[in-house]
Amino acid sequence: MLTAADRAYSGEVFADDPYPDWARPLREEARATHLRVLRMLVELAQRAGEVDEVVCHLLRILSVDPYDEQAHRDLVANLAEAGRHGEASRAFQRYSEAMVEIGVPVREVSGFAAR
Repeated sequence: MLTAADRAYSGEVFADDPYPDWARPLREEARATHLRVLRMLVELAQRAGEVDEVVCHLLRILSVDPYDEQAHRDLVANLAEAGRHGEASRAFQRYSEAMVEIGVPVREVSGFAAR
């Protein structure tokens, strides 16, 4: 059901008419629901030990919200734990850049620390 819900989300509601205030609450609700579905898919994939699925879902979360600190941190941690250190290092760099952009302190993740 979660996969079907994820597939059903085709992007922002009324994306072709982005300015009217009446659509903003519906747009935000749909976006939040989609992110919640993706987070549940991450959790299920983690329980099943499916690292590639975890990574895919976390990257999708970040494509919707590039400043989601927890998704960044989970991505780095999962990649590092899987021994994919190059990918983890690049993911940590993206995390650092995103947090600096919005003025949030960068915290250490799985041995990766801000320089």
